[in-house]
Amino acid sequence: MELVYYIFFIVSSYLLAKQIEHSCSILRLFFLAIYMAFFLAIRQVPGDNMQYEYAYMGKLFREYEIGWAFLIEFCRNLGLSLVAYKCLAIYLIQIFSFFLSIRKEWYSYFSIFVLLYCLLGIESSSNIMRHWMSACLVLIGYRVYLQNNNYWKRIFSFSLCVIVASKFHSSAYLAFLAPFLLKFKIPSAKVQCILFVVLYFSSSLFMDIWSYASMYLNFSDFQYNFYFNEYEVKKVEMTSGLGQFYVLLETCIIAWIYSKFSEKGKDENELCMFSAYYKLYFWGMTIYFVTCSYEDMARLSLYFFIVQIIVLSNIISMGLKSEKRIQNIVICILFMRAALFIRTVLAAEIFGITPIKFLI
Repeated sequence: MELVYYIFFIVSSYLLAKQIEHSCSILRLFFLAIYMAFFLAIRQVPGDNMQYEYAYMGKLFREYEIGWAFLIEFCRNLGLSLVAYKCLAIYLIQIFSFFLSIRKEWYSYFSIFVLLYCLLGIESSSNIMRHWMSACLVLIGYRVYLQNNNYWKRIFSFSLCVIVASKFHSSAYLAFLAPFLLKFKIPSAKVQCILFVVLYFSSSLFMDIWSYASMYLNFSDFQYNFYFNEYEVKKVEMTSGLGQFYVLLETCIIAWIYSKFSEKGKDENELCMFSAYYKLYFWGMTIYFVTCSYEDMARLSLYFFIVQIIVLSNIISMGLKSEKRIQNIVICILFMRAALFIRTVLAAEIFGITPIKFLI
């Protein structure tokens, strides 16, 4: 039943995006975001999603950042049902923020962005809700920072986006590293692949070093509450299964395709539109592979890792217009992403889809 639900949701969202991609407007993007938010809100899935439901219903008490606490209290005062709260205060903000982060030059293949958002973002947006919302708001910051405006105006707008994002998840301040990371030149595709593989297989060693360091840094004069003070850095251990290995393989393939486009000058104008995003993608994947052994630590990479959706969308769009070999590779990536989605999302949702009548 879950598979039928997700097929309907993803296909219908893709087709609606296809209808508006040549005449995108803020209003149309908003209504598509509402459509997608509603169908995500009527689900009840295991994981952190449950704690956000319980917090809204008053069954769980914990201190949230001021932005999230405000959303809960505001929706309660309006008397919104659980579904309405999840639709308007969670998923709508996440999805619409992602839509606003897409450059107008990319609207001609907007449906690919929607498809990949569904395949890559549903599981994260349904569990690490505050973190995902914060990352989507940071994406808007990247868009304004990478525009050809006055430098200080861009810095101010980007900083404002990060500060607002931090009101939903404090770790958003890590995004302030982005302007500095963008100044570094990324290595060749071959060196990137070697780096990713080495970091992937040495992740556990890095986590041992990090855990050892935390023993000495966890004291009263050092206040960094994300991953040191009274926090077990190895709280959630991940297995090195198909999903992580696939991400490694996909990242290396993307590095190779990107280098081919750059070397040949293929689609030069289109390529330069997201070259800065590829730099953020490179740094995001670097941080991810360093920390991928432990889920909570790997989430630190999210503010750069999330541009994966933007990079993949552009790579697939250019790949479909390229030579047959690259066409086949990007099509394979789409099918593998669909298979990974089925494995990681549907297999985890052991409670199934709760009918809407029980949630209203």
